[in-house]
Amino acid sequence: MRGLWRLIAQSHWPYWVAGIYLKRRPYEWEAFRALALEGLRQVRAWYRNERPVVWTTAFVPTELVYGLGLVPFGVEVAAALATGLGLSPRFLAAADRGWYSSDLCSFHRVAIGGALLDVWPRPAALVASTHLCDGAPRLFHNLAELYGVPLWILDVPAQPSLEAELYLADQLRSLFRSLASLAEGEAREGLRRSITLSNEARYWLLEVNRWRTALSSPLRGEQALDLLWLGFMGQGSGAAVRVYRRLAEELRTRVSSEHNRRSGHRYRLLWLHLKPYYPVDFWDLVASEGAMVAFEEFNYVYWPALSAGEDLWVSLARKMLSHFSLGPVERRVEVVRKLVREYSCDGVVHFSHWGCRVSNGGARILKEALQAEGVPYLLLPGDCLDRSHYSKGQVETRLAAFLELLGARGS
Repeated sequence: MRGLWRLIAQSHWPYWVAGIYLKRRPYEWEAFRALALEGLRQVRAWYRNERPVVWTTAFVPTELVYGLGLVPFGVEVAAALATGLGLSPRFLAAADRGWYSSDLCSFHRVAIGGALLDVWPRPAALVASTHLCDGAPRLFHNLAELYGVPLWILDVPAQPSLEAELYLADQLRSLFRSLASLAEGEAREGLRRSITLSNEARYWLLEVNRWRTALSSPLRGEQALDLLWLGFMGQGSGAAVRVYRRLAEELRTRVSSEHNRRSGHRYRLLWLHLKPYYPVDFWDLVASEGAMVAFEEFNYVYWPALSAGEDLWVSLARKMLSHFSLGPVERRVEVVRKLVREYSCDGVVHFSHWGCRVSNGGARILKEALQAEGVPYLLLPGDCLDRSHYSKGQVETRLAAFLELLGARGS
């Protein structure tokens, strides 16, 4: 079975058939058709063995990988994709058989399950980062033993500072030189191009986010959270530029035609963390109560533009250290407050993904800070990939009560 799957994945015809389907399938937004087609090309690159594949964890700067002409494989993105295709139960079962505890983050359990089943593209190297997630580097230690390939760990300081930037910049420079042994071509020029593309993608995502501040913006959060792979492993690629630019253009057209109205939505919500990547019904409940997710913290542009000059290593280090969940939780609180104001949000929903300590650890502090400003806050328990940690009844009951609270406040 494994050999058959790999034979299919390395063939040409599955991508040709899927491409025809995606081009003909109806989409509410053409940008998301483009996203699906770009994703298909990425999967093809993973399996066709045309270029070495480098596995990465979330927040590793993939500009380095694209700059060398290599192919990044983001394990969290792949795990979400497998869940959307209905494969995660099989992968989770394989992780269970391998003695990986159900207390671990399901993104990592799906990733290791897929590795144990030998369905992922085989890596030439592994690169993990220590910041924001303790589980990912440990997972990669196991994967390095499983595949027998080189592993690099970026040791990211707990708080940003000039010393931290220089310390991390040295690691990034060394990593680039090490990965260059896998690549062909002019490494420095390739990196400059990927930095340019990263900045272009950042510009267009800022445009997307600017148009979403309009009360008439029709882009719903459950749709925007499908941009996950561009944020985690699309930085430095032309794909991110093309999708974000198309989405910004569509938003500009639709917002302008709506004359800045709320488009029938009574409540605007800010969404914290990610979403379930298997089918759920609660988005229909949100819509039926006249609410919409106006914005999500994972689509917030928290980093400054990158430099292609001599200080590009410091620039990349600064990007990594700029994340608002790095360091004291007050950094995240301030960003959440800012987003509530900018997107005119009536309440905040925090999807409490099972096993994510860094996100859930500050939940109470977030709640107290927001409630002190009169902003309703809902902690919604669940799991992005593992349905066994998701209670449909509990989630819908809590959401309904929260939306009823917003209604009472507005009456």
